[in-house]
Amino acid sequence: MESTENGVDSSDEIIKAGRTVILQKFNYMRTHLLNPKKNLQLGRDHLNLSGIVGHKYGTTFKMVSDHSNNKCFKLEVAEEVTNFENLFMNGESGEDNRDLVDKDNQKLSREEIDKMREDGVDGVEIMEKLIENSETFQAKTKFSQEKFLKKKAKKYHQYILIRKPSIRLLMEITYKADPMKLLNLRVDTLSQMLAMTNVHSGGRYLVYETGAQGLVVSSVLERVGDKGSVTHIYQTGQPQTNCLSAMDYPQKVMDCLDVINIQHLRSLEQGQDILVNHPRPGDSGEPPSKKMATEAGAEASNGGTGEKPMRMSLREKSVATYNKLTADKCDGLIIVCKQHPSALLMYLSKFIRLSGQFTVYSPYKEPLLDAYMTMKEQGSAVNVNLSETWLRSYQVLPERTHPTVNMSGGGGYILTGIIVSK
Repeated sequence: MESTENGVDSSDEIIKAGRTVILQKFNYMRTHLLNPKKNLQLGRDHLNLSGIVGHKYGTTFKMVSDHSNNKCFKLEVAEEVTNFENLFMNGESGEDNRDLVDKDNQKLSREEIDKMREDGVDGVEIMEKLIENSETFQAKTKFSQEKFLKKKAKKYHQYILIRKPSIRLLMEITYKADPMKLLNLRVDTLSQMLAMTNVHSGGRYLVYETGAQGLVVSSVLERVGDKGSVTHIYQTGQPQTNCLSAMDYPQKVMDCLDVINIQHLRSLEQGQDILVNHPRPGDSGEPPSKKMATEAGAEASNGGTGEKPMRMSLREKSVATYNKLTADKCDGLIIVCKQHPSALLMYLSKFIRLSGQFTVYSPYKEPLLDAYMTMKEQGSAVNVNLSETWLRSYQVLPERTHPTVNMSGGGGYILTGIIVSK
């Protein structure tokens, strides 16, 4: 067993095969399930990742050309990282760009640049050649030179930072690709939801999430740890586990996560036995002996392992989760979904203890207005508030401090309240 420091297993900080890692090249990030035996395509380049196994997260590697394959790079630990801006911003510059024409001012051809990359020429040397053969670089202003260097760094930056997955990084990657994959949920909005629901270690929480890649469930589970419980209610055929898989929680933490389909929940409340009603091969009026033979044949086709089909396994989990829900109420409720939340909030709030908090998120205001009025009319909650989250990012640079040009227009709406007796 690996040594621990401050309760953290040191082996969790080591890059291992079969785990999800985040690769960052300049300001581009992506997730990757590490398989050292397979190369990864990153842009036009192919990376051999076998060299990163065994190193610590946060290590920076340099792309070194593998001469046996011109388009493939192996990764070696970088002693230092070259900053293109600091390296090339010490020369001359112009006062303005009014007389510059950015067309046909680069003497190097595309073929010559590609040939240097294929020959394994260092990115710094390529940048030096580009600047030497540029007719306008020295005449540009400092701001324009910096913009040029940042643009070229995306192509010729040869350093890869391996980062450990976190909720913030996963949200940033997904949000940048397509915000609606997270229902336009931003990290600042998520942090408010966790705080308003008082999510903490040792608590029991109910989360209804659909359409957010399992990110809300994962963030609640991260705070609860192995000393509480999280019940994930899902709508579709099976729960979304993208974020849970990427975070790679220890098994003792995953044991604190229960899942239940909302259709199963309603059926179990009505007294139905969803295990008996589960369709199996041979259920269409066949005699019991024939059904048993069919099931035995199905088990044999699975290699004789006796593993249950996914649907049957999920139904058994739903039954176990339902028994826990009815035995003891939860401390808080979080709803993040595409559906109209009013009926869901009224239905699920009965599983929350008195004085427990609830938080409902929606990218739109109107559904939450309906839920707000419903809770007020029913009198089942106090301190009911509807708020909009808003965040402004600033660029802080010498003589250029201002709000960023491109930013999110809004982070959605949050409905919060405290459950009370009617």
